[in-house]
This record gives sequence, structure tokens and C-alpha cells, in this order.
Amino acid sequence: MKIAFSTEDGEHISQSYAWAPYYLVFSIDGDRIIQREMRLKMSNIYMQSKKYKKQSREAYRFSIAAQGNYNWMAQGIADCDVLIARGIGGKAQGPLHIFGIESISTDKFEIDQALHEFLQRDLVAA
Repeated sequence: MKIAFSTEDGEHISQSYAWAPYYLVFSIDGDRIIQREMRLKMSNIYMQSKKYKKQSREAYRFSIAAQGNYNWMAQGIADCDVLIARGIGGKAQGPLHIFGIESISTDKFEIDQALHEFLQRDLVAA
């Protein structure tokens, strides 16, 4: 099983799945962590571009480019079974569902705590 977290620093779950620049992906066998991998989100490349920086965040949310970015975000974790974030908007959930990725919103801040609770089946969705 692979579990992805949206993150800015590899230690904390980002407030927003869409705006986090990275995924921290854990490969799990039973209750054992086999691999821990930081991945740059493909959409983050666009968000660093001059074209994006000229738009307001609110205008971008409703643009065609934003919907394409949600697809890119999901493709970046297409090999994962679960995404855990502190906030996952409705537009972002569609592509995750298409790729067969379960999305879980949580109020947990620490990745290690949320991972432990998820593996113990104690993670409460927010």
C-alpha cells in the first residue's frame, strides 16, 4: 500500500492539498514502512511560472488551467492508494477518484501521527 500526504516540509500536513508543493509518499507492508519518498507536485511547476504569478489566487481557482492542474496532481500519486490532507476541495476530489485514490481530510498536523493513526485504523476524518 502507498499513502501520500500533501506537505510543504515533509513533517507537517499542509492546510490545502492543492497549494502544497510536495507529496510525502510512504510505501507500507503490513504495519511496516518500507520507503519514504518526497515528490514534487507537477502542478507546482506551473504555479512557479510567470503566467500563474500574474493571476490572483481566486481567479486561478476557477480557470481551465486549475482543472488541468488537479489532473496533474492526481497523476503524480497515481500509484498511491490513499491521499491524506487537511483540506481537499471538491474539484480536486474528482481526479483522485478517477485514479482510484481514496482521499481523507484530517485535522491532524503531524504526518507521523496521522500515519500512525491511519495504520491503526484510528484516523478520524475531519
